[in-house]
Amino acid sequence: DLFDGLAHFLRTNITTLRFLESLTYASEFWPCGWAVAATTLMSMEQQSLLSSEEEWQILHTFYHHVANYASAAHETKPREINELYTRVNYLRNMATKHLSTTINQYPSMLSEVDIVLPYCGEDVTWLLDMLNTTNSQEVIRDRIIQSSVSLWIYNKCPDRVAATRSAEGLRERLLHVLKDVTVIPSYDWIRGDECTGYLHFLTQQYDHYARWTLFIHPDSPEHMPKVNIIMDVMKWAATGLLEALHPRLRFAHLSHNFLSPFWARADRYRTAFKELYSDVMNIQLRMAPEAAELSTYCCTQLLVQDDALRVRSFDYYERLYNRTNSVEIYKVITRPFEVVIQVDGE
Repeated sequence: DLFDGLAHFLRTNITTLRFLESLTYASEFWPCGWAVAATTLMSMEQQSLLSSEEEWQILHTFYHHVANYASAAHETKPREINELYTRVNYLRNMATKHLSTTINQYPSMLSEVDIVLPYCGEDVTWLLDMLNTTNSQEVIRDRIIQSSVSLWIYNKCPDRVAATRSAEGLRERLLHVLKDVTVIPSYDWIRGDECTGYLHFLTQQYDHYARWTLFIHPDSPEHMPKVNIIMDVMKWAATGLLEALHPRLRFAHLSHNFLSPFWARADRYRTAFKELYSDVMNIQLRMAPEAAELSTYCCTQLLVQDDALRVRSFDYYERLYNRTNSVEIYKVITRPFEVVIQVDGE
């Protein structure tokens, strides 16, 4: 699409003038010029901290070029365009000023960020590529990441030689990029996916959370519209700009998947919900909500502030971790024909 092409040109040495001349807006985008302009502004909003000055100027020129075509076509200009344009320039000015301050007061302005990755030998080339991509215009930001971002790899298959070697290899390849990389054996024999890895971290590091924790899947690209969101959010958090712009932000969900337990038999679902609620919350429920009233995040990528993580007690996380990493959890909530575990030789 248009912005895949734009990204291609941004990665080349083509001049701005040649880039603009290569696009035929009049024939292709005349009917929806302001829609293209709005999309350009949204891209600029995302890149307000991360792009170099050259890239920013290309986007800026691109926006004005499309806006001029839309005006020449006498399209009705949505009032939101002016508001978005003002916001984009405000963010860029804030980002530039904040980054300059960070450079001068480095590293006192930084915010610590922990990345939590449950892992079992999956292909995480996307993560290596993302963290190893260095732009000469981003030297300061790379230094910030090296000083404030740590990776916690929870090896969920420590009994598998290949998976363990893969986890250690991942650590070696990222040590020079990040502040620290730690591999933790996490005996998830029931295969609780990301839940056990996340909860292992929450219990193990309860008294030592970084300012921000970024929980990610090894297969994040399958569950997100654009995986670069992870890198963007990580940099905004690490530089301290995220908190400066959004001081009340404590939680951000970076995926878009939700699940509702429509598949469950009504009696099984109600029993499971009440049992889990009682076990984790220590509260007895008389009635469970209807299945249609309950949904949950699926395949989650989360950014959470330390204050928000500590809203729940250590005991709460420990109970949830023990429950999630147990045979009982599968007996209670899984469809009968999906229970394939073997206990005591049965």
